[in-house]
Amino acid sequence: MNYRKIIISFAFLLLSLNFTMLDAKEPILYIDMNKVMNISAVGKSLNDKIKKYRKTNLVKFNKILKDLRSEEDKLIAQKNVLNNDEFKKRAKIIQGDFQIYKKSIEDFNLDLDRRIIKSKAVILENLTSILSQYAKDNSTTFILNKKNIIIGRTNLEITDEIIKRLNNKIKDTKL
Repeated sequence: MNYRKIIISFAFLLLSLNFTMLDAKEPILYIDMNKVMNISAVGKSLNDKIKKYRKTNLVKFNKILKDLRSEEDKLIAQKNVLNNDEFKKRAKIIQGDFQIYKKSIEDFNLDLDRRIIKSKAVILENLTSILSQYAKDNSTTFILNKKNIIIGRTNLEITDEIIKRLNNKIKDTKL
């Protein structure tokens, strides 16, 4: 019963508020950060570098895996020729090599993630200064990320303008 009274009171309070006071004198703008990170020159450059780096290392890892599987197949073929102790010894070595291979992939992924974070931090640092200057020049109180906007007028989106400014400021970043 008490919850019902609280809910009814809260609903009445909401309905009695005058929502016309929310008319802002300074516009609240929004930007599509995903578009900025994918369409801007520096974003495209970074994405291309990531793809190239992954592809190069994927070829290297696939070659190592192929060699390990070849060794494993050779050992299986020699199973009847080798004594049991020698077979177990070689199998353990190959198993260790597979563990090393797995660890090197994990290390590669962690290193790549760190590099991506550092590179995006450089981009975001430049983007923050651009957005601050834009807000100051255009008397804007807030610039929100588009993914957090349910609905908004398209004339309040500043993504394309910010991409132009970012392209003028920074073209490339190190991976």
